[in-house]
Amino acid sequence: MRSMANLAWSSKPLKEAFQNNWRMAGFAFALLAVVVLVGRSVQPAAAQGTADLEITKEFANRNTVRVGENITYLITLTNLGPDTATDVVFGEALPDELNPVSATCSQGTSLVTGCYVESLPSGDSVTATVVVQAIPNSKKERRFFNYAQIISSDTYDPNMSNNNAKAETKFIGPT
Repeated sequence: MRSMANLAWSSKPLKEAFQNNWRMAGFAFALLAVVVLVGRSVQPAAAQGTADLEITKEFANRNTVRVGENITYLITLTNLGPDTATDVVFGEALPDELNPVSATCSQGTSLVTGCYVESLPSGDSVTATVVVQAIPNSKKERRFFNYAQIISSDTYDPNMSNNNAKAETKFIGPT
């Protein structure tokens, strides 16, 4: 009487599957060896650098607004270094109570509520002036927060704790 192992091994499809898998395992091992050997001689790409980016936000005119009135925020991005920051996008995330009116940048390209800066050397700053208008969502007085943030940067930022800022705005209803 044949054992189950002998019976399974005598099956032609199982024997071919094992041989094919063995060949694939050998190929995979050879490929791994090539990757390891070649990998030792490959140098990593140059680092993009490091830049601690800081964002602040303040009111240019006032923090209390009525329906239809404009309010202006100043959002300042500062590169605390040590390297130049590249391809930085920063700006304002508007709540439902505010509509964008305009945005201008002291350097770079203006976006709807922020800026794109191709290059910001260590120690330099760029300011976005964002004008928004209050829209009628409520007749009651209320307060809300809106946030400015660094949306993206190609340069590594080791300190993410200073990459957003908030401002409290008071909505006092219709005029």
